Amino acid sequence: MTPAPPKKKGTRRGTSLRPLKTVSRGQTAEDKIEELQPLSKPAEGLTLCLMDLTSDNWEKKREALQNLRALAQHHQDTLMTKLHEVCLALIEEVNNLRSCVSCAAMDTLVYLVFRQSM
Repeated sequence: MTPAPPKKKGTRRGTSLRPLKTVSRGQTAEDKIEELQPLSKPAEGLTLCLMDLTSDNWEKKREALQNLRALAQHHQDTLMTKLHEVCLALIEEVNNLRSCVSCAAMDTLVYLVFRQSM
């Protein structure tokens, strides 16, 4: 019986060593907030957002989530009237299998929390 040849040391085939991404430590949460336009009819916009979040169309859902962020930025009093319903809809969208919808829902939740703390 012959001994097994020694295994090669180093990286596995198919993998390459990449430099680590640099993280800018000077950014604050305020720097990352996008500037959104106010809605012309915020009460109707809120109702439409909640209806679009129940839609099967993921593009409508993403647009509704962006409109919710605009409501949080410019029309907090309107958003407060249905905040519980909005939060329940957002939590449901966090579990969406479409990753862009799920990420947008998480961004919107963070946006709501950040706006409340200001």
